[in-house]
Amino acid sequence: MSRYAYSIAAAVLLVALMASHWKAYVMGANSVRVQMQAQALKDSEAARAKEHSLASKVESLDRDLQKQKARNADLSRALADRLREYEAASRAAEDSGAASGTPSPFASIAGECARAIAALDEFARGLATTAAGLQRYAAEVSVAK
Repeated sequence: MSRYAYSIAAAVLLVALMASHWKAYVMGANSVRVQMQAQALKDSEAARAKEHSLASKVESLDRDLQKQKARNADLSRALADRLREYEAASRAAEDSGAASGTPSPFASIAGECARAIAALDEFARGLATTAAGLQRYAAEVSVAK
């Protein structure tokens, strides 16, 4: 074989090797791209499922919060009504005690209870105001994220 034949054989072999390596490179790149797309799809679906789960938890907590607010409002109205009744009873007892000249034990007990309930009501209103402020702050912080 001549030198020319060896050169042609080497060139053909070089082109064949380059073509096979190029094909392997392209196939490998496509395989990696497919794997990355599959992982991205799986991650996206997991993120969507987590978002859906968190959204349902938020809705559930919001419903519970609204129920608790309604219960608290009903309880507050009932306590305010009872406070008015105690105050009225206290005034009536004081009036009857003043008419007889001696304070009745019921009047002093009812008066103490009325003052304690009034102080408790004032404290509860302060807590409600604080809770509402904290809820607004938490809502602003969660929206800011």
